[in-house]
Amino acid sequence: MQQIASGKERNYLFDNMKVLLTFFMVSAHYIRISGSFDVSSFGGFFYIIAFSFIMQGFLFVSGYFSKNVDKCRLGAAKNFLLPYILLMPVMFIVRLGVFGDAAFDLLSPSHALWFLLVLFVYRFMIKDLEKVPGVLILSAGLLLASGCFSSLGRELALGRICSFLFFFILGYKMKWEHIEKIRSISKKWILLLLSVLLVFSFLTAYSNVIPVEMWHLKDGYSIYHLSNIMGILIRMMLSVVSLGWLTVLLNLLPNHKIFCTGIGQRTMTVYICHIPIRYLIEHIDLPGDGNVLTLSL
Repeated sequence: MQQIASGKERNYLFDNMKVLLTFFMVSAHYIRISGSFDVSSFGGFFYIIAFSFIMQGFLFVSGYFSKNVDKCRLGAAKNFLLPYILLMPVMFIVRLGVFGDAAFDLLSPSHALWFLLVLFVYRFMIKDLEKVPGVLILSAGLLLASGCFSSLGRELALGRICSFLFFFILGYKMKWEHIEKIRSISKKWILLLLSVLLVFSFLTAYSNVIPVEMWHLKDGYSIYHLSNIMGILIRMMLSVVSLGWLTVLLNLLPNHKIFCTGIGQRTMTVYICHIPIRYLIEHIDLPGDGNVLTLSL
């Protein structure tokens, strides 16, 4: 325990968490590989589970390791904005080569690159955001209210910048003693919570009552023909579900080195490299319903 609290050695809990997040992230992106993706299937069930916590988890972890606000601001452009600017034309060329047709708009992040833009904004602004009284509560309000404005969408990832800020701030505010309290919760209660989350995901998938795109937290409620009140209530419920998943992960994941822990130190590389591979798989035009999980069935 002292190993993680001291900060002098590698934090294996968060490395292991990033490994799991990366697995679910890559798998979920590959599952929904074509327009014929069916939410009311095992693939849809898996997809909803994944998008309940993957990006929330990544941003929570990033926020936790953003406590050196001066270092975050100094490195924000180099570590996130510059890679975004360089990778956007690279991915455009990849799409052009694979599909023979592609559009390029630096202000509209292509598949998955929005994450770099979001991290740039958060890391650059955290020095100022930490000074705002009640910033965690305000970010929760922004998470819910941002969906009321349809103009906050894909342009500059504004919808996601507003929606995911809460999870980044939550990670930033989190101290190791808070995580110790979460890890001390009895496993029977955590397993009960896990069961509830799995049942919720199953019912959500097979009833298809909530548009699956709402899990992406990027579009306004009007896109789904929802009133602002209904949209806020649904997003609030999804956010509570995300917090439940984060609690489960923080409690159950090991805080020591295991066989795959090293991947957790290279998650950004995996994140970037999986994008062109997804383009190639999409271009192959997989048989069946387009779900890579069903190819062997």
